[in-house]
Amino acid sequence: MKIIKKFSSSKGYTLLFAVIVSVLVLSIASFILSVSRKQAILSSSARDSVYAFYAADSGLECAAEHLDVLATSSAPSIITCGNSALPIVVTNTNNGDPINSAGVATFSVFTGTGSFNSTQNDPSTQSGAASCASTSISYVVTGGASTSTVITVITRGYNIGWDNLKKDCSVIGPRKVERALQYIRYE
Repeated sequence: MKIIKKFSSSKGYTLLFAVIVSVLVLSIASFILSVSRKQAILSSSARDSVYAFYAADSGLECAAEHLDVLATSSAPSIITCGNSALPIVVTNTNNGDPINSAGVATFSVFTGTGSFNSTQNDPSTQSGAASCASTSISYVVTGGASTSTVITVITRGYNIGWDNLKKDCSVIGPRKVERALQYIRYE
Protein backbone atom coordinates (compact mmCIF):
# COMPACT_ATOMS: atom_id res chain seq x y z
CA MET A 1 0.00 0.00 0.00
CA LYS A 2 1.07 3.38 -0.90
CA ILE A 3 0.63 6.27 1.52
CA ILE A 4 -0.04 9.57 -0.10
CA LYS A 5 0.41 12.66 1.97
CA LYS A 6 -1.75 15.59 1.19
CA PHE A 7 -0.33 19.02 1.80
CA SER A 8 -2.76 21.40 3.29
CA SER A 9 -2.64 25.06 2.36
CA SER A 10 -3.52 25.95 5.95
CA LYS A 11 -0.13 24.88 7.27
CA GLY A 12 1.81 27.88 8.60
CA TYR A 13 -1.37 29.78 9.38
CA THR A 14 -0.67 29.52 13.09
CA LEU A 15 2.80 30.99 12.64
CA LEU A 16 1.47 33.88 10.57
CA PHE A 17 -1.28 34.55 13.13
CA ALA A 18 1.28 34.52 15.98
CA VAL A 19 3.52 37.01 14.16
CA ILE A 20 0.61 39.36 13.43
CA VAL A 21 -0.59 39.23 17.06
CA SER A 22 2.97 39.80 18.34
CA VAL A 23 3.45 42.83 16.09
CA LEU A 24 0.08 44.23 17.18
CA VAL A 25 0.83 43.74 20.89
CA LEU A 26 4.31 45.27 20.53
CA SER A 27 2.85 48.27 18.66
CA ILE A 28 0.29 48.89 21.39
CA ALA A 29 2.93 48.50 24.12
CA SER A 30 5.25 50.93 22.29
CA PHE A 31 2.43 53.48 21.97
CA ILE A 32 1.55 53.20 25.69
CA LEU A 33 5.20 53.58 26.66
CA SER A 34 5.55 56.67 24.46
CA VAL A 35 2.43 58.29 25.94
CA SER A 36 3.56 57.47 29.48
CA ARG A 37 6.96 59.04 28.85
CA LYS A 38 5.41 62.23 27.47
CA GLN A 39 3.00 62.42 30.42
CA ALA A 40 5.92 62.13 32.85
CA ILE A 41 7.73 64.97 31.08
CA LEU A 42 4.61 67.16 31.10
CA SER A 43 3.89 66.52 34.76
CA SER A 44 7.47 67.34 35.79
CA SER A 45 7.28 70.56 33.73
CA ALA A 46 4.07 71.49 35.52
CA ARG A 47 5.70 70.78 38.89
CA ASP A 48 8.72 72.92 37.97
CA SER A 49 6.42 75.75 36.88
CA VAL A 50 4.55 75.63 40.20
CA TYR A 51 7.83 75.80 42.15
CA ALA A 52 8.89 78.83 40.07
CA PHE A 53 5.53 80.57 40.56
CA TYR A 54 5.56 80.11 44.33
CA ALA A 55 9.18 81.29 44.48
CA ALA A 56 8.14 84.47 42.62
CA ASP A 57 5.20 84.89 45.00
CA SER A 58 7.55 84.59 47.99
CA GLY A 59 9.83 87.27 46.55
CA LEU A 60 6.84 89.56 45.97
CA GLU A 61 5.56 89.01 49.52
CA CYS A 62 9.00 89.83 50.92
CA ALA A 63 9.16 93.02 48.84
CA ALA A 64 5.61 94.02 49.83
CA GLU A 65 6.47 93.55 53.50
CA HIS A 66 9.36 96.02 53.20
CA LEU A 67 8.06 98.17 50.34
CA ASP A 68 7.92 101.43 52.31
CA VAL A 69 11.65 101.30 53.07
CA LEU A 70 12.83 99.68 49.84
CA ALA A 71 11.22 102.32 47.63
CA THR A 72 13.10 105.26 49.14
CA SER A 73 16.45 106.89 48.60
CA SER A 74 17.56 105.61 52.02
CA ALA A 75 16.81 101.91 51.54
CA PRO A 76 18.49 99.64 54.11
CA SER A 77 21.41 97.44 53.17
CA ILE A 78 19.80 94.33 54.73
CA ILE A 79 16.19 93.24 55.22
CA THR A 80 14.82 90.14 56.91
CA CYS A 81 12.33 87.84 55.21
CA GLY A 82 11.34 84.68 57.01
CA ASN A 83 14.45 83.56 58.85
CA SER A 84 16.92 85.01 56.36
CA ALA A 85 18.76 88.31 56.37
CA LEU A 86 18.93 89.41 52.73
CA PRO A 87 21.56 91.79 51.36
CA ILE A 88 20.02 94.60 49.30
CA VAL A 89 21.71 96.25 46.32
CA VAL A 90 20.48 99.85 46.08
CA THR A 91 21.01 102.26 43.21
CA ASN A 92 19.62 105.78 43.64
CA THR A 93 19.64 108.24 40.79
CA ASN A 94 18.37 111.64 41.81
CA ASN A 95 21.16 113.52 39.99
CA GLY A 96 21.24 116.16 42.72
CA ASP A 97 17.59 117.10 42.11
CA PRO A 98 15.85 117.28 45.51
CA ILE A 99 12.36 117.16 43.95
CA ASN A 100 12.61 114.42 41.30
CA SER A 101 14.34 111.17 42.17
CA ALA A 102 14.42 107.53 41.11
CA GLY A 103 16.05 104.40 42.35
CA VAL A 104 16.23 100.63 42.25
CA ALA A 105 16.63 98.13 45.07
CA THR A 106 17.27 94.46 44.26
CA PHE A 107 17.58 91.31 46.32
CA SER A 108 17.46 87.53 45.91
CA VAL A 109 15.80 85.18 48.35
CA PHE A 110 16.14 81.40 48.80
CA THR A 111 12.67 79.85 48.78
CA GLY A 112 13.71 76.21 48.64
CA THR A 113 12.00 73.32 50.31
CA GLY A 114 15.09 71.92 51.94
CA SER A 115 18.82 72.17 52.23
CA PHE A 116 20.66 72.70 48.97
CA ASN A 117 24.24 71.73 48.31
CA SER A 118 25.55 74.22 45.75
CA THR A 119 28.62 72.08 45.10
CA GLN A 120 26.54 69.36 43.48
CA ASN A 121 27.28 69.15 39.75
CA ASP A 122 23.71 68.85 38.47
CA PRO A 123 21.35 71.41 40.01
CA SER A 124 18.63 70.49 37.50
CA THR A 125 17.79 67.41 39.55
CA GLN A 126 16.86 69.45 42.62
CA SER A 127 13.68 71.20 41.49
CA GLY A 128 12.06 72.89 44.46
CA ALA A 129 14.97 72.22 46.81
CA ALA A 130 16.97 75.01 45.16
CA SER A 131 14.16 77.40 44.22
CA CYS A 132 14.72 81.11 44.60
CA ALA A 133 13.41 84.54 43.62
CA SER A 134 15.17 87.58 42.25
CA THR A 135 13.29 90.80 43.04
CA SER A 136 13.67 94.35 41.79
CA ILE A 137 11.88 97.35 43.32
CA SER A 138 12.05 100.57 41.35
CA TYR A 139 10.58 103.92 42.26
CA VAL A 140 10.18 107.24 40.54
CA VAL A 141 9.23 110.38 42.48
CA THR A 142 8.19 113.46 40.55
CA GLY A 143 7.62 116.73 42.32
CA GLY A 144 6.27 120.09 41.45
CA ALA A 145 2.69 121.21 42.09
CA SER A 146 1.71 117.69 43.12
CA THR A 147 4.14 115.00 44.18
CA SER A 148 3.54 111.55 42.75
CA THR A 149 5.36 108.28 43.22
CA VAL A 150 5.27 105.18 41.04
CA ILE A 151 6.60 102.00 42.64
CA THR A 152 7.14 98.91 40.48
CA VAL A 153 8.03 95.52 41.90
CA ILE A 154 9.12 92.79 39.50
CA THR A 155 10.00 89.43 40.94
CA ARG A 156 11.25 86.45 38.98
CA GLY A 157 10.92 83.02 40.54
CA TYR A 158 12.99 79.99 39.56
CA ASN A 159 12.45 76.31 40.34
CA ILE A 160 16.24 75.82 40.57
CA GLY A 161 19.21 78.10 40.59
CA TRP A 162 20.10 79.15 44.13
CA ASP A 163 23.82 79.67 44.65
CA ASN A 164 24.75 79.54 48.34
CA LEU A 165 28.09 81.23 47.74
CA LYS A 166 26.81 84.22 45.75
CA LYS A 167 23.42 84.33 47.51
CA ASP A 168 21.58 84.75 44.22
CA CYS A 169 19.73 82.77 41.53
CA SER A 170 22.65 82.42 39.12
CA VAL A 171 22.97 78.62 38.82
CA ILE A 172 21.77 77.46 35.41
CA GLY A 173 20.36 74.12 34.35
CA PRO A 174 18.46 72.58 31.44
CA ARG A 175 15.22 72.36 33.45
CA LYS A 176 15.32 75.88 34.94
CA VAL A 177 11.88 77.51 34.73
CA GLU A 178 11.19 81.21 35.30
CA ARG A 179 7.88 82.77 36.34
CA ALA A 180 7.52 86.51 36.88
CA LEU A 181 5.07 88.62 38.87
CA GLN A 182 4.70 92.39 38.69
CA TYR A 183 3.12 94.82 41.13
CA ILE A 184 2.67 98.55 40.46
CA ARG A 185 1.58 101.11 43.04
CA TYR A 186 0.76 104.75 42.35
CA GLU A 187 0.83 107.26 45.16
